[in-house]
Amino acid sequence: CAMIGGPWGAVAGGVIGGVSGLFSDAELKDNIKLKGKTKSGDAVYDWEWNEKGKKKGLKGKSTGVLAQRTPDAVAGKRQGALTVDYDKTSVKPKIKK
Repeated sequence: CAMIGGPWGAVAGGVIGGVSGLFSDAELKDNIKLKGKTKSGDAVYDWEWNEKGKKKGLKGKSTGVLAQRTPDAVAGKRQGALTVDYDKTSVKPKIKK
């Protein structure tokens, strides 16, 4: 898995070599909107990172799943927030800046 510097190093490093362990805790998100569902039934959401997310180096808008709504894909907790192994979902996360 390639590493990315800065605050995304711990978060987005998996985006290049897989999508395991990305922050996806609803507590880090505002303006959460259901975008739709995948063919396999995973709910896909759009959101903006809130102040808690920004403190972890997350910013802008993103698309993906909510950890609390995808318990089978939860990879664990990092820095007090739930992370998701996106390889266990049918969703490809999109990080927008």
